[in-house]
Amino acid sequence: MIESAVNLNILEILKYPEAISRLRIISTVRYDELNKIAGPISNLLYHYHEDILHFLGDSEQLKATLEENDIKYEEIEPLEVNIVKDFSLLRVLIYKALRRFFTQKGFTWDLRKKNEVFLTNPRSSKLVKDVKKKYKVNLIHEIRGKESDITLTVHEGFRYKINLMEDILTLTIRPKVTPLIQADLSSLKPGADIVCICKLDCPFKPICTKIPRKKIIIGTYNLLDKAYNICPEGFRSLVEVTDKITGNSYEIPTHTIHIEAHPTLISKIGVYREFRKISLKRTAYRTKVGLALLYYLSEGKDEIKIKMGNDTLVISAIPIEGVIEVDEDVWERYRVED
Repeated sequence: MIESAVNLNILEILKYPEAISRLRIISTVRYDELNKIAGPISNLLYHYHEDILHFLGDSEQLKATLEENDIKYEEIEPLEVNIVKDFSLLRVLIYKALRRFFTQKGFTWDLRKKNEVFLTNPRSSKLVKDVKKKYKVNLIHEIRGKESDITLTVHEGFRYKINLMEDILTLTIRPKVTPLIQADLSSLKPGADIVCICKLDCPFKPICTKIPRKKIIIGTYNLLDKAYNICPEGFRSLVEVTDKITGNSYEIPTHTIHIEAHPTLISKIGVYREFRKISLKRTAYRTKVGLALLYYLSEGKDEIKIKMGNDTLVISAIPIEGVIEVDEDVWERYRVED
């Protein structure tokens, strides 16, 4: 019997909030109405269930906002977290914290697949270079079409899931790529998915905060007369897009509009073989990509630290190690005698 170690795609959550604040909402209010009221509060994570508002973060701002909107409430004792009993509640708050953290790191998320993200606008070019040097992994791939002048951009990303394994809270990540191409206004059709990415290398990039960090499913769209005056490269055209699911509207610079490339389009561009090499990774390379993403998220440290209200979520950036047992004599035991 031979044993060998292998890195799993599972990370242990080392620290999580041990107490969750609560308010009993007395007024009749729907979740979507509460989202409009409490959503803009920056240092706040919350979940509303059976008239109880569970939250982490700025309690004074939350209570003041509720009062301003004539929502009556009463304070109740904080919930002391029992990881087994309260797992479903804590998981909701952790997912919200993760989504906020990932978008701050330059990832985009899919509204229909809320536990899936892909890197579109890295916050640190140095960190991306460090990842490439250490792991020989490009987090964003540019493939120029052989049969056209279209460039396919393949973004590394991952699916993630919070699990409870024998009373241990864990985060599982599974690398996954997203292929995008830059689109024009003719691609703006109701029901289509778009992703906003600015590929310009300029010092004003952090100012473009209105560019949404999620996939948008188009409900309606309208080319605007007013100009976008921030861009130093002279890209001035703006389009107003309404999200079909949320109803939110966004003013988007037209040069940032991208659509996801499906297999037929990838083949038409002439880069399907190159795309498959990136997307269908061998196990060893897939593991390397996972480690590269963890290096990026942790900024080269052993832990990933994420703000949760006034507390901190701490996740190990080192995958849990498993053991594979290989029995070289297995065929001898099952051999059929002639």
